[in-house]
Amino acid sequence: MAHSFSNPIKKIVWSSFDYTSGPILNLSLEYFFESGGCDQSFHESSASSSSPLEVLSTQEQFEDIDDIFNSQLITVDPCGSPQDTAECSFSTLSEKDLHSPVPDLNLMSKEMVESAVDSGIATNHSVHSELSQALSNSGHNFPEELTPSFSEMRAELSNIIENCPHGSPPSQSPIRATSASSSKSNHSISMPMNSQNELLFSMSGEIGLPLMSDEEYVAKHALAEQISGNFISCDPIIHKLTVIPTRALAFGSYIFWPDPASHDMTIHAFSILLNDLDEIWYTEHRRLFDHFMDDLITVFKSRFNSGEPVELLNDFLDEEFKKLISMVSSLKTWIFGTREFKPEDNLLLIDLPSDYVHFLHRAIAGVIMSRGHTYVFGGTDYNEIRRMMLTLSLFLDETTIRLCLNPYSTPINPYLCLQVVNEKEFQEMRSTIVSCRWPACIVDMKHKKVYFSGPYWEHEKRRETYSSENSNHSESLKNLHQKLKLSVVNSLPSQYSSLLSSVRSFPGSLQNVISHFHLLMRNEARTFIELVKVLSEPSKESKTNPYSSRFRLSEINHILRMNTNEEFGIVLSNAEFLLPSISDFISENAQLPG
Repeated sequence: MAHSFSNPIKKIVWSSFDYTSGPILNLSLEYFFESGGCDQSFHESSASSSSPLEVLSTQEQFEDIDDIFNSQLITVDPCGSPQDTAECSFSTLSEKDLHSPVPDLNLMSKEMVESAVDSGIATNHSVHSELSQALSNSGHNFPEELTPSFSEMRAELSNIIENCPHGSPPSQSPIRATSASSSKSNHSISMPMNSQNELLFSMSGEIGLPLMSDEEYVAKHALAEQISGNFISCDPIIHKLTVIPTRALAFGSYIFWPDPASHDMTIHAFSILLNDLDEIWYTEHRRLFDHFMDDLITVFKSRFNSGEPVELLNDFLDEEFKKLISMVSSLKTWIFGTREFKPEDNLLLIDLPSDYVHFLHRAIAGVIMSRGHTYVFGGTDYNEIRRMMLTLSLFLDETTIRLCLNPYSTPINPYLCLQVVNEKEFQEMRSTIVSCRWPACIVDMKHKKVYFSGPYWEHEKRRETYSSENSNHSESLKNLHQKLKLSVVNSLPSQYSSLLSSVRSFPGSLQNVISHFHLLMRNEARTFIELVKVLSEPSKESKTNPYSSRFRLSEINHILRMNTNEEFGIVLSNAEFLLPSISDFISENAQLPG
């Protein structure tokens, strides 16, 4: 299968580690894109090529992470002109590579201490420390019988160090590479002798061996804490982002134990491999990856612990990661004023009938309450549906707006925002709404109605039931779908609707009105958070009471004069953005209405 997706994910790796077999590369899914210039890559720094999807299971040629003479973690000062070293991760050591110049050894020696920082490894000890100490001791004589060429190599290495320029001290390399030159200039410092590379390779025992591929490198280093003997808790899931500038590689690893209650110490990781310059993009979209991996690992644990064959697990992961690639490929950030989001696409600037304006305001309330988990359903006019979707995107926060997508570009899912659903996907939409991590909203374009699956605590109970049924491969999900309760969104609170009513009279003020709209929501959310903190603070005489932090949610609603579900839903969604997990705290400690 060939994929021509436009996204920065290069590979996805499933690796594991136990103390018997060490690091194991279980599965590697590799994605290449059609080459057609820089515009084909997600970022200008992303490499492009053409190759089918490959499933690999090799676990050979693992690199010694403590090899200071052949470490891929060593960063060098990016002097000289940068060279493009992007190539296939399965490349081997060529004759040109063997004779290419190497970095200044003084720079290497000073920056070796940063190699562990770059990889996320802080506690490994070099097995070459005694050898390094011996080499640095000029008074030590090595027996000739150790190796016929050992003394010659020592003398040549000493000559290299003595001939290194000392005019200016080397600059300290950064922990994170911030420019393309710093990640692509592995061999930018010239040295006089072609044999120096061979010397370093021969001393490390790596001469003549092919270089380690990215997936093999990640399989060994993603779980490096276990190699060094440090215990890490993997329930819940641990996320670790690692950046290796010298490999032009970044990978985010989701580390977990399949069964923490058992005596099996095997630990697993799913790692997403990207170009190192796409680290910021990955961080901006962490919400998508966190939620997807959390759901995937829950199902994977159940299948793995039930003894499912590895071949079936590989097929399962292949299908699931294809869904992830499809979602990432469909991401689209809508920016008002661009060619793709013109003023005539904004329903706020169009003269509409009063009943349609009321419908639009209710849809705006729904998209805010659902934090973007909104499904535009029904309708036959594509332009109307597209305008509704673009207009609603103006009211998403800066994190959620990155999870929008083109209409009909991917199957319906619980991870992306503002999805357009056709009538044939009605049952899939109901199932997706139940599995969303936040209450969802349905904008019915045909009947001009807006529905909401909240409040949060009721939606969360249904989601936990659904997750349990789904992880156990239950066939009785139809009953759960029938129990899905949707409330009708009746209005947008007056303070917001009156603010939007002025936009059509002054179209040039749209940006200021939208900014003030968001500021008003944030201020109300901050007040809400402070009230929750004050009312949940136990008194001095009741701190030993396990229920001392309980408070009445109705009291907060009364103080803030929130009389409708829409007012409370808008405030709670913005409070969750400012202080994640505050909704869980309320559901656990507050006396809820009803």
